[in-house]
Amino acid sequence: MFKRVLIANRGEIAIRIARAAAALGVESVAVYAAVDALLPDREALLVLGSSLTVMSGFRFVRRALRLGVPVVVVNRGPTRADDLSIVKLEHGTTEFLADLAGRPS
Repeated sequence: MFKRVLIANRGEIAIRIARAAAALGVESVAVYAAVDALLPDREALLVLGSSLTVMSGFRFVRRALRLGVPVVVVNRGPTRADDLSIVKLEHGTTEFLADLAGRPS
């Protein structure tokens, strides 16, 4: 399991992701405005519930790839990072986090 989630979103979705991560004992860091905050020592960039149609979110993916950090996408429907990710899961974020924690959603 991973230790930290970088949240590249704001508002209600970011709050939900942070709460779910806290329930799993995973630290969350909001990095919406800081593209360069992505650290190369992370095992992967996990994109949850975003189509990445907005360039600010897609920048995180491009930065991760430049740093050699693999990208994993969990989203219902297509995203701009589908062809760039090592894994793409067609899944809702709530269900995915519950499955990851081994808990019912």
